[in-house]
Amino acid sequence: MENPDNFERQWVRSKNGSRFDIKIGNDIYIENNIENGKYTLTFSIDNSKSGNYSVNCGGEAGFTNNISVVGLVPPSAPDFVGLQDIHDCKKCIVGSEKENIQVHCKTSGGTPPVDATVTVGDKSFQAMHHEVDRSVYIAFITLADSYHNTTITCSVMNDALSSPLITTAKVYVISK
Repeated sequence: MENPDNFERQWVRSKNGSRFDIKIGNDIYIENNIENGKYTLTFSIDNSKSGNYSVNCGGEAGFTNNISVVGLVPPSAPDFVGLQDIHDCKKCIVGSEKENIQVHCKTSGGTPPVDATVTVGDKSFQAMHHEVDRSVYIAFITLADSYHNTTITCSVMNDALSSPLITTAKVYVISK
């Protein structure tokens, strides 16, 4: 630092093999000198700012080690797939008593892991990825007569969210 010809401090982000110099002071990236030549880089993280960050110190010092930064992305709001209209129940999950059904809940995007849970009344069922369409989560439920006209809920959550995203529908159980 005593010889400015041999010293520089340029923050750099690299992603997918490309390197980008970071422009300081444009309200996106803010540099702070915290003490004795130690600096911090502050910015709001989103997926567009994911990548490896380092500092080019110039001369023989070269680049510092990379720090990998990943922007967390929330999944889309969930939606039930295959809802039906029956009698006085519009857009419902429909099945017969004691029938084993697959409840499909669809969401897209989101930084993994994305957790999906289907709840009927006070019973929760962990939903798993569909084998072909990874945006669909499946919960396997055996319908009980007590589920008739109750609310079924699908909630999705990942680290980008402070609370789950939720959708609901009604359950229509056909009795014998």
